[in-house]
Amino acid sequence: MKRLICVLFFWWVTSQLALANSYKWVDDQGKVHFSQSPPVEVQRQGNLQEIQLNSTLIRARKIDGQLYCGTLRITQGSADLLTYLITVKAQLQNARENLKYFSKAPLDGPDQQKRVHEHQCLANWAESELATYQEAIDEFRAEYRSYLEESQAAADYGQRHCPQGESLLVGEAAREWAACHQRAKSLADVDPDRLKRLRRLFTPE
Repeated sequence: MKRLICVLFFWWVTSQLALANSYKWVDDQGKVHFSQSPPVEVQRQGNLQEIQLNSTLIRARKIDGQLYCGTLRITQGSADLLTYLITVKAQLQNARENLKYFSKAPLDGPDQQKRVHEHQCLANWAESELATYQEAIDEFRAEYRSYLEESQAAADYGQRHCPQGESLLVGEAAREWAACHQRAKSLADVDPDRLKRLRRLFTPE
């Protein structure tokens, strides 16, 4: 009996939260936020848009083995962790861009409110997923910085030691230029394809 009462109480609390008002605001960095309890400072500024919700908040859930935020399909899994994290980051950026779009338009009707919740769900899931792999991300970041340092060292060597104006060089001078730049490239043990993928993970878009 006590268990039944607890279940009914939890259902009642959840339903009340779902029917409560939610608020949307944009911070000083232009990031859009949605919450039922905005910070006091934001409330004082009065830059809140009140949203009346008529359905439960959307959370990521699996359907036939596939993860969804409402009708939004979440791309999951990859044999390569770096590729997977790039995909998660792209989904987070896409969700934030959509939330930014909704922040500039009035939220009219339950369908549009649902779309906001779907994209907020996707953003929340992606942020949580990136946090889960934070240790791996830190390792990738260290690798990325090492690649950048090696590439910069090779470029500096080329500028200091290799002849300039290569388009005007002929004969022995041209061969010396080619050999010099080959030595410079050997200073950077960089996989161009991997560097490109690491850049996608860490370069803001």
